[in-house]
Amino acid sequence: MKIRINKSLGMTLIEVLIAVTITSIMMLAMFSTYTMVNKSHKQVTNRAKISQSSRDIVGFISRDIRMAGYKYLKSPLTGTENVLSIEITAGSGFTNQSTDTCDSIKIMYDARELTNKADNPDLGIIAPHKYKRFLISYKCSQYNTESGFTIMKQVQHWDNLNQEWAVDVAEGSYNFEEIQDYIQDMVFVAYDINGNVLSTVDSSNIKNLRTVETSLVVKSTNELFKKANRSKITIKKDRTINVTSDGHLREIITVSTNTRNIL
Repeated sequence: MKIRINKSLGMTLIEVLIAVTITSIMMLAMFSTYTMVNKSHKQVTNRAKISQSSRDIVGFISRDIRMAGYKYLKSPLTGTENVLSIEITAGSGFTNQSTDTCDSIKIMYDARELTNKADNPDLGIIAPHKYKRFLISYKCSQYNTESGFTIMKQVQHWDNLNQEWAVDVAEGSYNFEEIQDYIQDMVFVAYDINGNVLSTVDSSNIKNLRTVETSLVVKSTNELFKKANRSKITIKKDRTINVTSDGHLREIITVSTNTRNIL
């Protein structure tokens, strides 16, 4: 009796190599696509993050600028008549990392709160309110090659008894604190009632001040681009930032704020 044996046909070596090659090409294409999508997602996410954070900071600064010069008619606080409601100090910008500085700004305005204490003008109290006068300062720390500038904020209150600016948490004032890092530059530009730039703001022209333009250049925490073939960023006051040496994403946020309380 003859036994018939069925032969199982398999793949030849050439067929295996062709299958492996095709699979490798498909995997490489999928990996390349994933890499591009992932990189694009990171860029979009980082742009959204730095845009949101910088807009928040500019929002804080704009709110204070808008309040500059606000005073209560019944306020018993005296001694600040020669203090400017807004004082802008120009920085050098991004030129030399060891001496780089952003612009800085000081803003003065009044506030008040309810109190059950009796009148005491020395403490700013005219019942039923306690009047306060604040001096808010924004500046940048020394430049860091990794994190750039860090915006610092200080709030001082006017000590009417001792006739000086002071810091006391109970009064709502505090020393300089870090509020935002990875800042490339911070610029303040003042405009008069006719839209002309005020190179300086002093007692002779502060009543003509109508708008302060705040510009922030914020950079991403991680490098997202190739370092070669990148351009420069130019902002106000002829401040130019050379970005050819790194791959960080940068975003410029500019907001104009009316100084409605300076008349």
